Amino acid sequence: MSPKRLLPIRLFFLFLSFLFLSSCGGFQDVEKIEKIKPPPDIETSLPIEKNKPSIQKHHNGSLFKTKEARQRAKVYAQIKTFREGEKVTFAFSWFAIKAGTVTLEVHPFVYIGGRKAYHFVGTAKSSGAMDLIHSVDDWVEVYVDVETFYPFKSALHGVETDRLREGLMLFDYENKKIEYWLKRVHVKKGTKEDRLTDVLVPGVLDVFSSAFFLRAQKLEVGKTYHTDIYNEGKRITVDAEVLREEKLDTALGQFDTLVIRPITRFEGILQTSGDSTFWLSNDERHLVLQVETKIKIGYLMGKVIKIEDPEYQLPTQP
Repeated sequence: MSPKRLLPIRLFFLFLSFLFLSSCGGFQDVEKIEKIKPPPDIETSLPIEKNKPSIQKHHNGSLFKTKEARQRAKVYAQIKTFREGEKVTFAFSWFAIKAGTVTLEVHPFVYIGGRKAYHFVGTAKSSGAMDLIHSVDDWVEVYVDVETFYPFKSALHGVETDRLREGLMLFDYENKKIEYWLKRVHVKKGTKEDRLTDVLVPGVLDVFSSAFFLRAQKLEVGKTYHTDIYNEGKRITVDAEVLREEKLDTALGQFDTLVIRPITRFEGILQTSGDSTFWLSNDERHLVLQVETKIKIGYLMGKVIKIEDPEYQLPTQP
């Protein structure tokens, strides 16, 4: 299955889910591979602080001071979509096989260059049955500016049957550039490492932050929401169409939802349309409740099984 075929899954909410069926790696011993360490200069170039600094140390005269950034702040600085401690867990299945679980979490705020940032984390863990095909124990995290929803940093950590992967992407708003690095080490195929520096276009997102970005929109049926994404050296355009409202029965009760379909374009060329569908709660939180993705053989289905959030009111059970 080609990366382009799988990318719409990655672009919308649960891009980790495709890992369950992305390849069949055999039964190799991943413990033979030495742990991957990011290059020191890229790993330490964006200090993250847990406590608010007394003085804003960076970003003076940066893209955060532009007219566009100020306009974005009017939209995103006061949104009530995300809560610290929010955690949503999904069970994924492929035909009758339990593929594994995926979680989406909102961790406590941090500060980057004196600016308050969201810390979003996603994890994917394959089931025992899926481990016989291809084991997955992966997680991804991203830090995003609270006021403008500009991303600061995205990191990928992958441990699978026969390979390790580590990736970093940094958005440098002072120097208007993106630093991208990805290293993959395979038991049989050896090592592949990519690193590049590219021009930063204001407002471009990474793959994982694009999921949360859509949640932050005022979604309405019949409207399409545009997102520009930078991924592995390529710029991608995604249009998410809100198809309809729908009642959705889940293990947690019946929800009012919005049904959304992504359409992805790679540098102007339409690649896929209608291969993925997902359901968001029809409220100010826009929690992901279900995702269905057509893959090479059949469908991969993810359904919510747990919502951990003391402020979120679950529907009353019938």
